Amino acid sequence: MKLQLNRLCLAWRSIALSAVIALPLLPAEAAAPPELDREPVAGENLPYQPGDGETMRVNPPAFRWLPAGGDAVRYRLQVAADPEFSQLAYQARNLRWRIEVPSEPLKPGKWFWRYGVEQPEGVRWSRTRAFSIAPDAAAFPYPEPGWAGRIPAARPRLFVPPGALAELRRRAQEGDLKLQADRLVREVHKFSGEEIIAEPPFLGKDRWGALYATIFRTTRPPMDKMERAALAYLLTGDEACGHEARRRLLTFFGWDPKGSTNLFHNDEPAMWMMMRGVRAYDWIYPICTPEERRAVETVMLERGRDLFRYLTERRFDNRPYESHAGRMVGFLGEAAISLAPEHPEAKEWLDYAVRIYYGAYPCWGGEDGGWNEGTHYWVSYMDFILNFVVALRNATGIDLGRKPFFRNTPYYLYYSSPPFTRRQVFGDGYAAINMRWYGGMMYNFALLNRDPRLKYYAEAAGFKPGLTLLNLFAGKDDFQAEPPSELPTSRLFADVGLAALRNTLTDGDNHIGMKFRSSPFGAVSHGHRDQNTFAIEAFGEPLAIATGYYNYYASPHHSNYTRATRAKCGITYDGGKGQVNGWKATGRITFFEDTPDFTLLSAEAAPAYGGALTRAARQIIFLKAAGVFVIHDILAAPEAHSYEYWLHALDEMKIDTARNTVTITRPKAILNTRFLLPASPVFRQTDRFDPPVGEQKRDYMVDNYHLTAATAPAKEAVFLTVLAVTKPGAEPPESELLESPAARCAAVTLPDGRRYLAGFARQGAEQSDAPLFVRELPRTGD
Repeated sequence: MKLQLNRLCLAWRSIALSAVIALPLLPAEAAAPPELDREPVAGENLPYQPGDGETMRVNPPAFRWLPAGGDAVRYRLQVAADPEFSQLAYQARNLRWRIEVPSEPLKPGKWFWRYGVEQPEGVRWSRTRAFSIAPDAAAFPYPEPGWAGRIPAARPRLFVPPGALAELRRRAQEGDLKLQADRLVREVHKFSGEEIIAEPPFLGKDRWGALYATIFRTTRPPMDKMERAALAYLLTGDEACGHEARRRLLTFFGWDPKGSTNLFHNDEPAMWMMMRGVRAYDWIYPICTPEERRAVETVMLERGRDLFRYLTERRFDNRPYESHAGRMVGFLGEAAISLAPEHPEAKEWLDYAVRIYYGAYPCWGGEDGGWNEGTHYWVSYMDFILNFVVALRNATGIDLGRKPFFRNTPYYLYYSSPPFTRRQVFGDGYAAINMRWYGGMMYNFALLNRDPRLKYYAEAAGFKPGLTLLNLFAGKDDFQAEPPSELPTSRLFADVGLAALRNTLTDGDNHIGMKFRSSPFGAVSHGHRDQNTFAIEAFGEPLAIATGYYNYYASPHHSNYTRATRAKCGITYDGGKGQVNGWKATGRITFFEDTPDFTLLSAEAAPAYGGALTRAARQIIFLKAAGVFVIHDILAAPEAHSYEYWLHALDEMKIDTARNTVTITRPKAILNTRFLLPASPVFRQTDRFDPPVGEQKRDYMVDNYHLTAATAPAKEAVFLTVLAVTKPGAEPPESELLESPAARCAAVTLPDGRRYLAGFARQGAEQSDAPLFVRELPRTGD
């Protein structure tokens, strides 16, 4: 009966993923002529690279193309200095994957490339695409053939460089790691022998989201303890710790790999078991019997094949935007490092994982280091990703950390959440930031990149190094922290459409900042329907916030409120109607300029409204010294609508209808918003979520306050608002509207007499990036 149930559940193949863009398994394809140069279909988000005419800043580039047939198809790649391909610089044959990276850089300048399909009668070639290599392109060639043979035969193979175990144990037994290692051993002894969770039930068709969340929250901790016990053994040789890790390892790898924790039925325990278990097995290998090794490796190989099959059948090289699958690449890679010397199939897994990292992943951002999934998921996924980066480097010498993304992405966190900020804004995760957690990841990047500014962040966040894998193995902590004094205070991450507008990166007591999103990624995965929305913090206080909670993925509250436009400081219409889901629900930052005194930004988000609006432009001028944001919204639609401007706050907002002002007050900061346009908005405020959080609500999931300022129905509308940050007791600036046939301006006068004119050109509705300008006027009385 149990076997029948297993088969039924696996036949159902409910991939109950809490955070994925579900992509169907691709069916086996009958033999057919290759379809070269075709357009992408739904889900194929990484098409041809280099694009025709593109200038590449990584050398050599990763060459990437779309599948031209079934899995049996094999490809050829040619790169040449001439369009006739008579001067070949690189050629590769019999390629299975749609990613190829040469092992030698190309000379800067113009090049041509094409891919082809191997056929009995010869090669059928794609069209020729031209590209250029920039003179300053970062060198990042693929490793030479046979590199997988560098993995050491002796264990440990994961994280500990060859020959380094004796010195690591010396440090743990009598050196700088002793206090922490002793504490870890006591921790393991305390939980040793406790009852281990039973193999979880199958997911049902009803309420699977809640059950799925319950299962991963209850299976993760005991698996975490397996790794902690194994790490204690690795560092100290304490046999009691080793045997506790062994007890857990044999339990979890005794679960049926085709049962309720099969990857295709419930991915969370399947992934977590491999991540924690592969490491634990590698480190406690000496105390396992030959029979136990055979049993564990048999299951690990089967689960590893599932990971490989999951990724390859979904053609992850062209479809990498499934959040959980992005973890699987690293887990597969670590398993391959551990198993490759004895199991040749694992070398194929490893080559696949490394190619993905070279050419397709991390996919949620580009070379400038941005991340579309929000800071919470950035920290989580950088942990998963960097563990494989470090494990691979320490086992083989191949350093994926040289990829420009890894050099730049810590600055995404630096600008998104400086160490004195308190709330996450964009994407799923906890609203309140665990700054020591953020600081820990910045410390890891500091070691990896040897970057003193990242170490400064970690120290400012209150982080203290501990016995984590990345703290131990990412790099040496032999350099001093330095503040980011020479960096600009505002920054655009154009690849993900994120702008951080700040007056300082170091002085939390005087910091004023805004985060703004208008992203080409649309509203997918852990991203929300929040194009052209913002949040403001100042002096350590959240002022204008994003609201809603992530009780579990796709809950009624999460889907219908948290991800909705009306949960953010954005624009809706006709009673809260907002943006739509999907890849086409995009925004775009069309202009960005930063100077020491001000930041200018323009963005367009009309596509995000699914055709309801023809224009949704938002333009922002940040006067840094004044602590003032001037926001100009231009809205248009084929039909008349009432447009709503949203503000959200932790506390009740004060509305002054006579002056058209809204005041958000916190203990250390005040945000005063003045509506210059429209002349008479209709204000409404509530302190209720719709729908409420509901099941799996936690104590911190309290109600917030939500305010709209609405226009009268019309096809077109304009909002012009002045948002001024002050400390308690300080007078807010005065502002007035000045208009001419050419411009629409806010004249801002500060209490000390300084005056500014923040203006926006009045151009046609087709203009999405109309010029912005700032003028400092003579002081009053001058």
